[in-house]
Amino acid sequence: MKNKLLLLNVLFFVLFIAGFTSCSKDKQLPIQNEETSLQFNQSEKLISTTDKYGSITGMVTPVYEKTTIMLVGGLKNYGPYYVDINTGAFKISKVAAGTYKMIISYPGASNPNDNTDSWQTFSMGVVVMGGENTDVGLIKL
Repeated sequence: MKNKLLLLNVLFFVLFIAGFTSCSKDKQLPIQNEETSLQFNQSEKLISTTDKYGSITGMVTPVYEKTTIMLVGGLKNYGPYYVDINTGAFKISKVAAGTYKMIISYPGASNPNDNTDSWQTFSMGVVVMGGENTDVGLIKL
C-alpha cells in the first residue's frame, strides 16, 4: 500500500513538472532572437557614431607659405588649416558630415609676403559624407 501511494505521488509529481515545463516554454521568447536584437543595436550604435565624421584631402598650387583653409557651414565652422609648404597637400580630419563652403585664403603671386588686406580667396562647395574621405583634387589658385 505504501509503495502504491509513493508511486502515485511520484507519478503526479512527474506529470506536474512535465505540464509546467511545457506551458512555460510556450510563453518564453527564444534566446537567439534576443541576442540577435542586442547585436543589431550594438552594431547600429557603432555605425551611427563612426558615420558622423569624414575628412577632406586635396592639394593647392602654387604653394604660398601663409595659405589657410576654412570650412564654413551648418552649425560648425572649422579652421584655420594650413597646407604643407613643400607639397601643397592638406588633410582636414574629423569633419562632421554635411555641406560646407571651403575658403582658401592666400597672399597671391603679386606679393606673396604681404600681410595686409590684399589677400585673395578661392572658395568651393564641399560635401562631407560620414565615414568617408572627400578628395577635392588639385586646386589651382
